Amino acid sequence: MYTYQTRISYSETGENGTLRPAELIDAFQNCSTFQSEALGIGPAYAIKKQEAWLVASWHIQVERLPVFGEAVEISTWPYKMDRFFGYRNFTMRDASGELLACADSCWFYFDNGKQALIRVSEEMKEILGKEIEPALSMEKQPRKIALPDAMEQKTSFPVRRSDLDTNHHMNNGRYVHYAAEYLEPDAIVRDIRVEYVKAAMPEDIVYPQVRADAGITTVNLSQEDGKPFAVVQFLTE
Repeated sequence: MYTYQTRISYSETGENGTLRPAELIDAFQNCSTFQSEALGIGPAYAIKKQEAWLVASWHIQVERLPVFGEAVEISTWPYKMDRFFGYRNFTMRDASGELLACADSCWFYFDNGKQALIRVSEEMKEILGKEIEPALSMEKQPRKIALPDAMEQKTSFPVRRSDLDTNHHMNNGRYVHYAAEYLEPDAIVRDIRVEYVKAAMPEDIVYPQVRADAGITTVNLSQEDGKPFAVVQFLTE
């Protein structure tokens, strides 16, 4: 298990003073990247090898989003690998050890040069295999998110340079950042699911489609033909 401690910064909080959903995903992603760096398989390794772990899906359960200035502890560990995929859990806890949020995630191994899914390398299996721990007891959700009927088309927007990461496509958390714009300001997020379908690249245009019903908000961040770049679903109170 890899763990780091931090405090919630003002820039990470929204109108109600709590951590934004996208920043929760950023914190989890940072944790796994810190672990990779500590193991010698961080961003520089990925660039040199032209191979990277790309996230396929998130399922996040939220007990409470922390507030500005609050000290938190974030942890991650892989719990399974197969030919092409890796599976990883995350937790965020407060200073007393109470669980704030937990996550299950699925990642796939990708050749950035060939732009193709590839088998997990033997080197990667050897390094990460030593870190595998038992999975969290979480309700399993399917990776794919069904799109509801009669979604409302929202104003399109371009992929911006500020959205990009070292893989030169929109960073995972940015999809959630844009999707969260369609939540009610006072919504309390209890559950987040994300399905990544196609990486949004520089100069792509994103066409959001939204449906909100009975505490479930589904956002299809799509291409012009309606095919998703990513689908984000929030359960709220």
